[in-house]
Amino acid sequence: MLGSTAAGASAAGTTGIIAGSAGVGAAITSVLMAPFTIVAGALTVVVVGGYEGVCYFQIERVEEPSDVLAILESISKNDPSIEIVDIEAGRAIQLDREGGEESYLIENLYIADGDLMHRDRFLNTNLGPVVFVEPSAEPD
Repeated sequence: MLGSTAAGASAAGTTGIIAGSAGVGAAITSVLMAPFTIVAGALTVVVVGGYEGVCYFQIERVEEPSDVLAILESISKNDPSIEIVDIEAGRAIQLDREGGEESYLIENLYIADGDLMHRDRFLNTNLGPVVFVEPSAEPD
């Protein structure tokens, strides 16, 4: 009799463990499936994702022609391939390139994320990076 009692107690203990697990699983499932939890989680994902998207796709721009001109004048003092010129249509930069000289009106230029851009009808032309390079000292 003692052996059957021990076996019965063991089986009852196992059933209690399984039943306890079911209770925890049911509690977790009910929390995960609750409409408020789902809506709050979805709303959090949308808000955080939107904020990250705005920051990721934000482009630093300099579009005011007077600001672009000031930056290009500073660059032209150190770079002989860039010159500020006056043409019939207005002030422009003249770039000395391998294929010859090219002129771009200042009013059609802007700087986006460190690149000098020229506004065109369709895709804008990237004229190159605008970076600060410290001039090297000439050896004596």
